[in-house]
Amino acid sequence: PTPAPAAATSAAAAEALQLHARADELALAGRRGPEALVEAVGRALANLSLPHRTSLAAQLRSVLHESIGEAAGDPVALACWDEILASSASNAFRHPDDVAPLTAKLSWSGEIMWNRILSFVVSLESLAGGLQAVSRSFRQTVSRPECWQGHIITLSEHHFRGATVRGEIGWGKAFAMLPALRDANTLRVSCFTSGALRSQFLPPLSGACRAFCRDVRLL
Repeated sequence: PTPAPAAATSAAAAEALQLHARADELALAGRRGPEALVEAVGRALANLSLPHRTSLAAQLRSVLHESIGEAAGDPVALACWDEILASSASNAFRHPDDVAPLTAKLSWSGEIMWNRILSFVVSLESLAGGLQAVSRSFRQTVSRPECWQGHIITLSEHHFRGATVRGEIGWGKAFAMLPALRDANTLRVSCFTSGALRSQFLPPLSGACRAFCRDVRLL
């Protein structure tokens, strides 16, 4: 017989609770604990379904930003993060030729083409974010400063969606774009639906511009 919905839900909740307990056991396993957690997360990213991988990746990104933010006053920790991220970036983009135009490797019809396209997608919802959310090659291209040289760039409220401010430091989509905009002519911030929210982001954005875009006018 098929279990009743309430019974199935209760069983799933009990199983999830057991998994929570096992995760805590890993975290408390002495010096080996953090390494075991990292291993578990890596295997989860390799084996979970796309929606769950997407959610986990987003949470890992937030944790990473939080840790970097906590290290803002510690030059040694910041130098360590710089080395870690530089090494990770070199590994992540070790084979740029793998991101060749689709026409060079595949026909433009059938399931194979869509499998290749969707392999670049963080989530189906991210398709609404534009081509940069789908094509890794396009995203790498628009991250090059020469693409924006001499342009007037306008940051809208949606660029700051999900951004975080801690003290005088902010991070999020708008802040991540700044290194690529260092050769732009002008950087404008459009009106927000909330003036208070705009005022909250302007000081850390101004500080980040002084660090990454010294020659760019911020309006």
